[in-house]
Amino acid sequence: MYTGHVIGIDIGGTHFRIGAVGVDGTVQKADVIPSSFIGSAARPLEAIADAVKAYVRKTGIANSLCVSVGLPATVDRQRKMVYSVPNIIGPDSRHVLDNLNIVDGLEQYLDIPVLLNKDVNNLLAYDMFMQDLYDEEIVVACYIGTGFGGAIYIYGQFLMGKHGVANEIGHIPYYKGKEFCTCGKRACTECYASGRALKQLQEKYFPETFIGDVFLKHGAEAPLLEFVEACALPIATQANIMDPDCIIIGGGVVDMPGFPKEELLRQVKAHTRHPLPADDLTLIFSEQRRNMGVVGAAIYALTERGIQTSESFARELKLNIDKQET
Repeated sequence: MYTGHVIGIDIGGTHFRIGAVGVDGTVQKADVIPSSFIGSAARPLEAIADAVKAYVRKTGIANSLCVSVGLPATVDRQRKMVYSVPNIIGPDSRHVLDNLNIVDGLEQYLDIPVLLNKDVNNLLAYDMFMQDLYDEEIVVACYIGTGFGGAIYIYGQFLMGKHGVANEIGHIPYYKGKEFCTCGKRACTECYASGRALKQLQEKYFPETFIGDVFLKHGAEAPLLEFVEACALPIATQANIMDPDCIIIGGGVVDMPGFPKEELLRQVKAHTRHPLPADDLTLIFSEQRRNMGVVGAAIYALTERGIQTSESFARELKLNIDKQET
């Protein structure tokens, strides 16, 4: 029986979250700090490694088995190199983690194994664990947050593609779209279906309304109904292409107060091929948790490395996740 912990890290454009999951299902309280420290560091990987060491000292955890990192990035097939991380920016507006070998670099500083993954894959790992979906053949996930992220678990593994960058659903083009995306392309999904797009709508049509209340106060008005349909289109596209066992829908936008979930489901099914898969399409909303990316990173590492866990691991982990949220 293995003992010890997996350290999970979820790096976003705003926050750096770090926590640990034990092989017995224990969950260490996660730390959350601004991720800007990475962009301002002379040596970004050393700064991340220092944050890991500081967390280990603070929590006193022993026998760290590995570190598992999730990034909102395109990652190579070997899951070592990052191609592009547009949200981690230095003072000179440079993308400081682009084209870096994250795994080898961190292992030099930490002297323990490091795993790298797209953050959306870790979110899906979390959701599949919590929803007991690992026996399903094809599970698709769509996460609508700052951008629009997607992940696919198919026949026992995460879909990576030839170069490791499969399922960039947030960057499929919208026909005759005019807006430019942060990736540099024109008319990407994220230009119309994302937190950034929602913020632009709020500023244009509802400037007096706090963004967090926009669905509560204006959810039935045309600009937001069109936004919901824009969010439904890529989800329906995934349904039509993959014919999955289920689709998980999550992200900060969907979790906003007053977000019209039933209207989103209606639009997804309206745009999905009839009679099938529309008539037998299972849509599941993610159980949003603050640190699901951290726990998902640990779950991914435990599975990927074949680390043996206790017989009560699943039960204990779910109980401890609930305790962390209360």
